[in-house]
Amino acid sequence: MDEEVLKAYAQTQYKIGQLKIELDELGKQIVAGLKELDAKNMKVPKLGTFTLVARKNWAYSPAVVEIESKLKTAKKDEQESGVASFEETEYLKFKQVDINA
Repeated sequence: MDEEVLKAYAQTQYKIGQLKIELDELGKQIVAGLKELDAKNMKVPKLGTFTLVARKNWAYSPAVVEIESKLKTAKKDEQESGVASFEETEYLKFKQVDINA
């Protein structure tokens, strides 16, 4: 295996992490700006439209939570007994070395 390829992958993964942090902060600033303007969206020529959207996070009744728990248990039982089937998908997992250590 070419060590340069591995090194490039690790460096790119680190950059992506840093960019995600930066993107999150910029997003917070844009949301604050839209709220300050009392605007739901802002069209920026040659860039696109920034839109403030809401997502519902549901909280269910104890009855539904219990049904969900029973379903989870039933799925696990089928996995363990071999009744359930599965497909395996290969993917690359990478754990970044702590560069501050």
